[in-house]
Amino acid sequence: MKQDMKFITEELVIFLKMNLYVPNSAAAQAIIAKLRAADRLCEAAQRKINIQAMDGGLWFVAITASEEYLQNALRELHFVIEQAIAEYKGKA
Repeated sequence: MKQDMKFITEELVIFLKMNLYVPNSAAAQAIIAKLRAADRLCEAAQRKINIQAMDGGLWFVAITASEEYLQNALRELHFVIEQAIAEYKGKA
């Protein structure tokens, strides 16, 4: 996703610098559609993270090494996703 967003951002900057931005042009609409799709994906990922964060079944005290391993992996995944969303939204 980060690479896709980098491409979209670079594409948008080049587009704007070349003074090609015409609000109703097909190119502008394509970029806007890509950004809206990325927004929807970020929102969906954030909703899922929020739901999982409240799920006691995922955050119990680990008893076995495998449970601890899975919980650590889940925490790391949540962190990476939250950082990617914050970076995309310009909050990182």
